[in-house]
Amino acid sequence: MLNSINSFLLKELKKRTVIVCGFEIVSKKDCRILSELIELKVGSRVSETTIYRLFIGAGHSHSFYSSTLSILAEFVEFESWRDFEANMLKNQDILAQNSEKIDLQTDPSIWDTIFKNRAWSLVTEFFESIANQPREDGMHSLGWLIYTALKRNPQVECDFYDQYHANAIVRTAFFEFAADPDIDLWNYDYGIDCYLAAIPTTAKENQLRDYVFAHSLMVRRDFSRQNLSAVINRFENFLMDFDFDHCTGCICPIYPLARLLEARWLYYKSKCDWRGVENVKHEALIWIDRVWDDLGFTEQKALIYCVLEAAQLTTDQSDFVELFCERFRPFIEKVCGNGKDVNVERIIQRMEFNGLKLQIKWRESISF
Repeated sequence: MLNSINSFLLKELKKRTVIVCGFEIVSKKDCRILSELIELKVGSRVSETTIYRLFIGAGHSHSFYSSTLSILAEFVEFESWRDFEANMLKNQDILAQNSEKIDLQTDPSIWDTIFKNRAWSLVTEFFESIANQPREDGMHSLGWLIYTALKRNPQVECDFYDQYHANAIVRTAFFEFAADPDIDLWNYDYGIDCYLAAIPTTAKENQLRDYVFAHSLMVRRDFSRQNLSAVINRFENFLMDFDFDHCTGCICPIYPLARLLEARWLYYKSKCDWRGVENVKHEALIWIDRVWDDLGFTEQKALIYCVLEAAQLTTDQSDFVELFCERFRPFIEKVCGNGKDVNVERIIQRMEFNGLKLQIKWRESISF
C-alpha cells in the first residue's frame, strides 16, 4: 500500500473521475454504475466498496493500493498512477481549489471533457474558487477557454447559457471581454438573449452598462447581416434615448459607450439618413476629445476600434477617416507603429478590442 500521497492528488483524481463518468458519486447505486463503467473502459475492475470508500466514506489515500489508483488514472486518460502523479505535480491543474495557483492558460481539453459531460458543479466550483476576478488578460484567456469548449461541444451550448448567463465572471470573460458579434457558435444569439434577460438580477451599478453593451452589440450583428430593419427597430426601441455625456458618468469602463457610438452610426446608415451619419461623426470627435485624457489605455483602443469599424462597415468614402486618424496619430503610431502598411484594417486589428476574434486568429492551428 502507499504510505504517503498528497491529498491534492487524490482530490484531483476524484474530480476527474466525476468529469469522465458525467455524474456525482453520492450513493451506492452511483458506485455500482461507476465500477461497471471503469471495467468497460479500462478492462480492469475497482469494486463498489472501494469506490464508496473513496468518494463517500472517510477514505484516505494511504488506504488504497497503487494498482487501484492506476486503474482510476487510466479511466481519466492517464497511463498509470505514476503518470497522473507526475503530471499533476508538474502542472498544478486549474481545478485545484487554491485560487492563487489557477492558471487560465491550461490545456482546454480538460474543459472539453467537463462541458461534454455537463459537469456544471465543477465549473461552478472553479468560478467560485476565484476569489478576486483575474486581470484583463486572464479574463481574455478564460473567454477563450469557454469559447473552445462550446465550439467543440455544441450540444451543450444552450445548457451552458442557461446555467451561467447571470454568472459575473462568465458575463465579463465570455460575453464582454470576448465580445464578437460575428462569433461562430450555433446559439450565440440565444446566449446574448439570456445575458439581456439577466440584467435585472445583476448588481445595480452594472445594469445600465450591460444593457447598452448587449443591445449595441446586437445592432452591430444585425448590420453585418444586412438585416437593416432589425437594426432600426432595436436601436429605436432600446438605444435611442441614451446621451453620451450622461452615460459617461454612469458607465465605467466605457466599452459599452464605444459600442453605442458605433451602433448609432450604423443606425443612421441603415435609415439612409446622411445628415444623421455626419452628426454622429461630429459628435464622436467632440465627445472623444472631451473624455480622452481620463480614459485608460484599453478604453482608448476601444474607441478607436469602434469608430474605424463603423467607418469600414458603412464603406465611408468621406475624408472623415483620414481626419480621425490624423487627430489620433500619436496614439495610433504608439499601438501600430508608423510603417507604410498601416491602414484602417491593420489599425482595427492592432487595437485588439474584439479579444476573442484575435485569440482565434492567433490559435487558428487548433482543429475543432
